[in-house]
Amino acid sequence: MLSYTVPAVTHAEADAYFSLSGDTTADAGSLMRGQRFVASTYNGRWLMDFANDAAPDAVKHAILEAALREAATPGVLAPDYQPAQAVKRERVDVLEVEYADPVKSAGLSDLLDGMLAGVARPAKSRTQTAFVVRA
Repeated sequence: MLSYTVPAVTHAEADAYFSLSGDTTADAGSLMRGQRFVASTYNGRWLMDFANDAAPDAVKHAILEAALREAATPGVLAPDYQPAQAVKRERVDVLEVEYADPVKSAGLSDLLDGMLAGVARPAKSRTQTAFVVRA
């Protein structure tokens, strides 16, 4: 299980990971916020037991991807809910359409679910079921 206070990824690991894609490394604060995001999202869904200092590579990579986004846009992993900004309304003559803003980290959730597919269960609301019907 991931810790909320003890880093699971070293700065050397972060530098090595980010150098492969040409990204700049995240700072210590971003790394910890990335880890806390992954921990709060996945700690109840791991398919295996592991110590924080022996996290699987997929978990470390997920932490690093979250940290990269947090370094680029501080606070993106934990946006404050602001009801006034959550809904947009559009009216054309008598037709009215209401849109909800997309959650900022939705793309990240898809990425992390894919990266962690072998080590974590998907969220209940994100499971997919398919039916095949033959004539």
